[in-house]
Amino acid sequence: MVAKGATEALRWLAVRGFLAWDAAAVQWTAQPLGRAAAGAHLEPDRATKTIEAGLHHIHHIAVVHRYNIISSSHGGSSGG
Repeated sequence: MVAKGATEALRWLAVRGFLAWDAAAVQWTAQPLGRAAAGAHLEPDRATKTIEAGLHHIHHIAVVHRYNIISSSHGGSSGG
């Protein structure tokens, strides 16, 4: 029998995409995110924070890009 804390930890990892339950094989399997985190020697919590920070930056880049497109479509660039 698996301890309650271990079961909760496995669920936490599964919800965040590090592991998946393979019912046919009756075992947990590493997902690409889990393999990448292990390969980078990142603890799951640190990997999650790193991903969140990256997504935050990607969002800001997309907003700036969208603003530049809107700005240039309204005559914001003279094209020299």
